[in-house]
Amino acid sequence: MVPSTTSEEREALKDAIYGPVLAMTDISRHPEAAQKEIWRFWLESFDGFPIVLVRKAFVLFTRSEKRFVSPSDIVQIIQEERGKACKELARLKQIERKRREEEEYRWRSENRVSPEQTKRILKEVGFNLRLSVNSSEYDEDD
Repeated sequence: MVPSTTSEEREALKDAIYGPVLAMTDISRHPEAAQKEIWRFWLESFDGFPIVLVRKAFVLFTRSEKRFVSPSDIVQIIQEERGKACKELARLKQIERKRREEEEYRWRSENRVSPEQTKRILKEVGFNLRLSVNSSEYDEDD
């Protein structure tokens, strides 16, 4: 479900579609009362859609082979464009995830400890642990 628009957004939408709708339809041939209903229908069809997507959809419609425009044609174009955008976003996220994984692998490879270093570290840690256990901190005389 698309969120509803405010009155300001509705006016901006009206301004955005006025020219394309007049150019692509025969609204001006209808009586004034019918024109108001037709405009209401067009505006309600795009209620909640970002104006930039509506404008883009009209441009894309002009590139199609269809001759007569309807609100459902424009909404269909908007939905197709959103679908393409979602696919592109998913593709970019996958590329970013792969880049991070490769970066982490490189970092781990560069910072890998050799078996000799591991033995030395374990001996030092073990020695330090023995020292702390045998230190005066743990004497029961305190």
